Amino acid sequence: MPRIGAATKDRSCLVCGGKTTVAHMGLDVCRACTVFYRRSVGRTYACRSNSNECPIGPDGVNCRKCRYDNIDRVVRESGVLNLGKSSESDVSQDNEPSSSRVDAETTQADPFLTASNQRPILARMRSGYKTMSEIRFISELNLRPNPPHPMEMKLRENQFYPATVMSMNTTNRVFLSAVMPFATSAFPEFDGFRDEQQWSIIKNFFFRFRPFESTWRADKAFPENMDRSNLRTLGSYTTYIASENADIFLSDCPNHNVNIEDAKRLMWNISKEAFVKNRTFMARLKPDLEEFLAIVGIMFWTLEGLQVSEEAVHVSERYRTDILQELHFYYRRNANCSEELGMEDYAARLGELLTLVQIFEVSKGGGSFRIPGHSAMLRG
Repeated sequence: MPRIGAATKDRSCLVCGGKTTVAHMGLDVCRACTVFYRRSVGRTYACRSNSNECPIGPDGVNCRKCRYDNIDRVVRESGVLNLGKSSESDVSQDNEPSSSRVDAETTQADPFLTASNQRPILARMRSGYKTMSEIRFISELNLRPNPPHPMEMKLRENQFYPATVMSMNTTNRVFLSAVMPFATSAFPEFDGFRDEQQWSIIKNFFFRFRPFESTWRADKAFPENMDRSNLRTLGSYTTYIASENADIFLSDCPNHNVNIEDAKRLMWNISKEAFVKNRTFMARLKPDLEEFLAIVGIMFWTLEGLQVSEEAVHVSERYRTDILQELHFYYRRNANCSEELGMEDYAARLGELLTLVQIFEVSKGGGSFRIPGHSAMLRG
């Protein structure tokens, strides 16, 4: 397969069949498909034919899900996984013709290609979140009673197991450990704070982020599961919670004084109330990756009620302002923003997104199931 630096000649895109003279991403993939692939990161598409096998190319169906899946397959089979950096070939001007099925969006400058320059905070957060996800994924699988072979530990969605009390205690420790490198890489100033101040901010973030990310990822993992009687949410990166699994969840509870039937009723009530409310709101709003990261950043730097230094307060205010400015820039530069996200005025959408901070502030105060052992883990 020709790689970057190969002699310039007309070649067929491995995805759409269009002509290309440049090996984008180190592969025979045209610029249009490359830009579409980068822009689709974090988005969820539905197959137009409900078959997940739509033909892609000049004579095929313009199905975004099947197009993305086809590109992803080509990329993964090739072993070219470092998509965060663009080669000179990817951004150079070439005379390759566009495929007849290429979306009009690909004629615009791709905001993801220049994100590190124009949205530096969100770019750092994207990289940090990817690393944090990998740490949690691999650690949680290795902590399972029968962990998979290392060669089978590939970061992918839809690989979930029923959560238990003790598994959540363990996975929350993993999460808290993974937050620190995320915070220091995304927000360099955080590394200069005193240890006790860092821990206070991390704990505050934990109670907001855990239910928020669980709901965001559950909407992607279980989009059809909106049944109030058995609604699923994620307990950790690789586990899920559902009221029908109450017996499994409580099977290893270390507190033998817990009334199991009362605990089941509590899980049922939370599932009907908090889980349903959060999943319903998330399913309607469907934040993309960039919006998700922006809300995560604002949650991280929401320090009201914490005893922190004046320096931390100033850093917090600056980051929240700068993150919102980067999100505004994202909306303005994304030519298809209104079409993709179903909006004409992004100010209204931004207001709804910020509501998520308040919704999961309520979760922090008692809208989530309390796991025995959390208090000891989070003290200090």
